Amino acid sequence: MARYNQQSLQEALDQGLPIDGADLRGLDLSGLNLSLTNLCAADLSQTTLSETALRGSNLSRAKFDGALFSNTDLSGSNMSWVTIRDADLATSKLNILTALYSQFYGVRIIDQDLKGSNLSESLLIYCTLKNIDFSHATLKSMKFFFCTMEDCIFDQSDITGTSFMLSRLSRCTFNQCDLSYASFVAACGNAIDVRDSRLIGVDMTLSRFQSLDVSGSRYPGLIIEAAKIVGLKK
Repeated sequence: MARYNQQSLQEALDQGLPIDGADLRGLDLSGLNLSLTNLCAADLSQTTLSETALRGSNLSRAKFDGALFSNTDLSGSNMSWVTIRDADLATSKLNILTALYSQFYGVRIIDQDLKGSNLSESLLIYCTLKNIDFSHATLKSMKFFFCTMEDCIFDQSDITGTSFMLSRLSRCTFNQCDLSYASFVAACGNAIDVRDSRLIGVDMTLSRFQSLDVSGSRYPGLIIEAAKIVGLKK
């Protein structure tokens, strides 16, 4: 893994040299245009990514330990197989993101358009998600554990086998979704719309919901053992 400083990195970029797997630890990459760059397996630990453009870049398997995100443009990037901890992505751009098998711990994501993104098999723990549009996304077999989700739209998404266990959801919509075999075990929430959706085998054991609208949905095999649902509309 080649180690770069600010100058050698810029020289490599100017010469069009490959920098996948590069050691960029601790560098200030603020304002740098790295769009469409292959940074697969690069070490971006402790980097500053303020106003950094990474549109369409390959960031799969990159390391982001302690990286600082601020107005970072990650639109269309591939962030599969990455781990991000305690980061604030509220001001970053995440449009049409691909993040398969990735892990996010304590991450804050607010006011994002993730329509059409693919986050299948990814894990989010203790994350805060507010005003996120996940419509038309592929979210198969994801795990949202202990997350807080407010004003999120999942309409017309594939959410089969995904778990929202122990998460809190408020004013979220799952209309015209495939939620087959999803899990809401011990989840809670209010003002949730799940209209005209597939709810085959959904597990809502020990869940607590107020104002849950499942009108027009199909739910054979729905598990609601010890669940408490107030204001159910079928």
